[in-house]
Amino acid sequence: EALGRRFAAEIATAATAYVEFFRDLGIPDGTVAHTVAGCDAALREWAPHLAAEIDAAAAGAGMPSRSVLLLNSRTEILAAEPLPVSECSTLVRVPAAVTEPVLATQTWDWAPRLTPDGVMWRYATDAGGRVVTFVEPGMLAKIGVNDRGLGVHFNFLDHHADSCLLYTS
Repeated sequence: EALGRRFAAEIATAATAYVEFFRDLGIPDGTVAHTVAGCDAALREWAPHLAAEIDAAAAGAGMPSRSVLLLNSRTEILAAEPLPVSECSTLVRVPAAVTEPVLATQTWDWAPRLTPDGVMWRYATDAGGRVVTFVEPGMLAKIGVNDRGLGVHFNFLDHHADSCLLYTS
């Protein structure tokens, strides 16, 4: 909730910019709404504590949860339509000796109009770990590293052979 209060203007700006961006790309509003609803349902089932964080950030920002969820679902929305979108590069240097640290870095080659601001967020997990993540305002996490040295990098990659199979039991 504090995150939403602190970055309310930036979150609102980002949500508006993404809605306009999706429209500019020709992604129908119905596809956006359907994808956000699917992400919401999946998140509430898989990780209800993260859904609660989105709800709290939205409440703090004074906006509907779906607006903050839209930001957290942007990659799924982009993947819902075949689009010529590319983003980011990751470089990892693995040392020859196990005792040397691994070096990893990521560029953030994204649309400047969508992300005039970034947030470096440091927080403790419920299990007592520490995380540092670089995110767009309103996102729970993105690029980052934890205190155990596990780094996360995201690259929007697409290939003609990609497919998604839905399994329901």
